[in-house]
Amino acid sequence: IQFGLMPGLGQMPSPPDVPIDRTVLLLTTATAVVCGILASLAPSWLGLRVTVQRALSQSGSRSVTGAPRVRAGLSALQLALSLALVTGAALLIVSLQRLGRVDLGFTPDNVVAQWVGLRGHGYTPDRMVTYNQELVARLAANPSFELVSLATGHPFAYSRLTRVTRPAADGTAPLSVREVATDERFATLLGLPVLHGRYFEPAEILRDTRETGTPAVVSASLARAFFGREDVLGERVQLPRTALNPVLDLVVVGVMADALTHSLTAPPDHI
Repeated sequence: IQFGLMPGLGQMPSPPDVPIDRTVLLLTTATAVVCGILASLAPSWLGLRVTVQRALSQSGSRSVTGAPRVRAGLSALQLALSLALVTGAALLIVSLQRLGRVDLGFTPDNVVAQWVGLRGHGYTPDRMVTYNQELVARLAANPSFELVSLATGHPFAYSRLTRVTRPAADGTAPLSVREVATDERFATLLGLPVLHGRYFEPAEILRDTRETGTPAVVSASLARAFFGREDVLGERVQLPRTALNPVLDLVVVGVMADALTHSLTAPPDHI
């Protein structure tokens, strides 16, 4: 995933242009005007077809056809539908206002995310690393982007679920977490606060550091659930063995604040 933080459309050399179709605008305006005129003239036209004597005779007779009842029923139905629409619109506005006040834990403003899939195109792991490095370098050199980051997921799009354990056999049960690999700019781009320690350094990105312990940044909820406290710098966790990699020993170098991961109402997943 490549993230680009855009400073503003006015500062972009080639801003996305979504022109207004004049034909469509004129057609919709003319249609609205015609419909409004017809809706306002229809009652007058129907009224001209009724003479005074006929109207008086119908008002004084109770044995006429059921047309007045039908009109009364339609009026009641129209009123009920209008009230339902107004109530629904008011509730929608209130819901949107409440959603706007939800603290996401990160800042998505002016952030663009683009998925790039290389595995299905014959790229080897080494070629994927080279491609990603060159892509990030070229996008970072483009003045359209203020900041460019590389990651395997982002909030509300974390897909990889794994289980972590503690190296010591202390009986701690494995914990399900969302695993995401990022570069050193990811936290800055999304405004993710680091509560303890630090985030990744450039020398630790896209390099094999298993011989010294791969650095890891965990969420505050993971630290509390696994260690009972937030300041867990220097603690170790392990990722399970896979078909390609042995057991991976991770060293916690930073703890970041919790951010919503998949829902506006549910607690965030452990990261």
